Amino acid sequence: VEELDREKAKVVEAGKVAVAEAMKEREASVQTLQSAVDSKVRQVADLEREMQNILSTTSMDKEKAMFEQEKRLSEEVKRKVEEVESGWRKRVVEVEEKLKENERLSREERDR
Repeated sequence: VEELDREKAKVVEAGKVAVAEAMKEREASVQTLQSAVDSKVRQVADLEREMQNILSTTSMDKEKAMFEQEKRLSEEVKRKVEEVESGWRKRVVEVEEKLKENERLSREERDR
């Protein structure tokens, strides 16, 4: 019985360590993605300022061209943000699956 209790404690501890590592990985992933999003937001703000400067000093034809460019850039940024969010969501799912697996293993070990 004591040996089973020791084994159970080892499995529970291993599960806790695995969960802690998964959470650290998740946090690091979130931080990386947040940095990427922040960078894109800064790029968009810089582009918007640049475009505003250009638009204020150009003719109507150039303003229309810049509007189209701004629209394309906005779509590109939106696409990039969606890629980042998609990668983040995928990573979250992976971490959650890992956590569920650890919980399942822990339950199985307890049930023994």
